[in-house]
Amino acid sequence: MKTLSENDFQISLAPYTSDMGAGVEKLIFTSVGREDYAFIRPTTAKTWVVFFHSYGGDASEIFTSPLIHPLWLDAVTAQGYGLVSFNTYGVSWMPPWVAKSAHDALAAIRRHYGVDRFLFIGGSMGASSVLTYSIAYPQDVFAALAMCPVTDIGAHWSDSLAHPDPEYFMKRWAVDDFYSSSEEEREQAFRASSVVDHANKLMMPVVISHCADDSWIPVYHSDRLAARLHGKVDFRYFRYERGGHFEPSLRGFRDAWPWLIRHISSTPESMEPLFS
Repeated sequence: MKTLSENDFQISLAPYTSDMGAGVEKLIFTSVGREDYAFIRPTTAKTWVVFFHSYGGDASEIFTSPLIHPLWLDAVTAQGYGLVSFNTYGVSWMPPWVAKSAHDALAAIRRHYGVDRFLFIGGSMGASSVLTYSIAYPQDVFAALAMCPVTDIGAHWSDSLAHPDPEYFMKRWAVDDFYSSSEEEREQAFRASSVVDHANKLMMPVVISHCADDSWIPVYHSDRLAARLHGKVDFRYFRYERGGHFEPSLRGFRDAWPWLIRHISSTPESMEPLFS
């Protein structure tokens, strides 16, 4: 086991054998008093992708989930980018202490591997984590891709009170647990984590997608953010009328990823098509 950093942030790297493919290693770290892990697939590239998993997922999602694999992983691989996929303590709400932990880990990765920039990607609540992290630590985020995100965690929590699906009760409980059960502290954390309220911090290129008939995360989340970012030249919104909650992970990613890569490329006109 190899140590990447010391001092008040403990982090180690161990070879990892699994069905996730060659070159994957497990990064184990302790931050904010808790141990967590991420799967990384290092390359010598100066650009790495940071992936945040969806609700109910874990760090293996981009390597194994049939909803996004192999599309997302192949897209990252084709660019030669390194990859880090966080477990985020099994939570996909990105409360401040989880964001701080990821920030510490990325700082160690940046130093050890010589990474210059991180592209953040995620779908569903993973997309919510991408955007929430982006307003918390915008200096870490070179660009952000978010498929069907929550952009106001407080509104999402309120929606769960009336939603008929019992799964939403579990989501509300999880949000309470990780954002603090105290009503006053929770409201303060919700306001601090509202992407819509802090859209001015999204100074990096941002691309989102959403379907109007999404019953899990209503499209108003993306619509409101798009309204706040109106006129931002490095923002793009792919909005579809039909497709439910999962279409953005497929069609949306096929539209959004090429736009993002071409936008950050210095010679976009010379790039080959990213998808056939």
